[in-house]
Amino acid sequence: MKVVPRRPSKRGSISHARKLSMTDFGNDDDDSTHASPRPKRRGRMSLCEPPKGVVFRVAAARSRNLTVVSSVDSFRQMTDAMKKSGVKLLAIDWDLTMVSCHTRSQWYGTAEELGRHVRPVFRKLVRAAMGSGLKVTIVSFSGQHSLIRGAVASAFPCLDTDEIVLRCSDKKWGVSEKHLQQIFPAAKISSPGKLTHLCSAAQQLCLADKENGLHIKPQDIVLIDDDLQNVENAQHNKVTAVLMNPDKPDHFLLTLGERYLDSEN
Repeated sequence: MKVVPRRPSKRGSISHARKLSMTDFGNDDDDSTHASPRPKRRGRMSLCEPPKGVVFRVAAARSRNLTVVSSVDSFRQMTDAMKKSGVKLLAIDWDLTMVSCHTRSQWYGTAEELGRHVRPVFRKLVRAAMGSGLKVTIVSFSGQHSLIRGAVASAFPCLDTDEIVLRCSDKKWGVSEKHLQQIFPAAKISSPGKLTHLCSAAQQLCLADKENGLHIKPQDIVLIDDDLQNVENAQHNKVTAVLMNPDKPDHFLLTLGERYLDSEN
């Protein structure tokens, strides 16, 4: 295993010389698919890790070393550790998170073209998660359900992508406030964020695996999203939520590593 020491720079970010080698996790720097037929959103968060009060307080952990292994093994080690800690469901936002562009629900290209925008880091993370036995859901405010379903199938040709639960802002699903509060007691249908998406996905997965007694609680869910409000709202409802910075798309792995890999060492 490789041990990479990390110390904060004067600006509070990881110094260039000591930065975790993102080639171990699938660097997006070589990704040629960053161009988008639609302009990216402006004014988004530009933090490389969660700010104060978001998800985990990582400042105290910066003095410790983050232990990683190389290549695909790093992702499998991560997802195995997540599974061991009790995580059952990995939820990932779509626009500007799983894909490097923002479709604005107005993607006019093909599903295959959109699939090429899936970030390398998520290609590896989703494969590892499913290999570890985690359930995976994509939660999006986009209304282009069929398009995203086709893009996912194109991006993951070696996976049974029918096992990935897709929740978009369309009329293909719905939850009542009663069902929502069975998982998130303090939530309301009018609550902002992805709670209704997560509730519906969890219900479908539990129903499909009823014979094995699958039960998903908020603490069993990990959400990765580029929207701070979505992250904070999920945290307030006991979901493990990680803020993903579209400008530094691999850096959320540092938070996951400090949460799951460090806890094993």
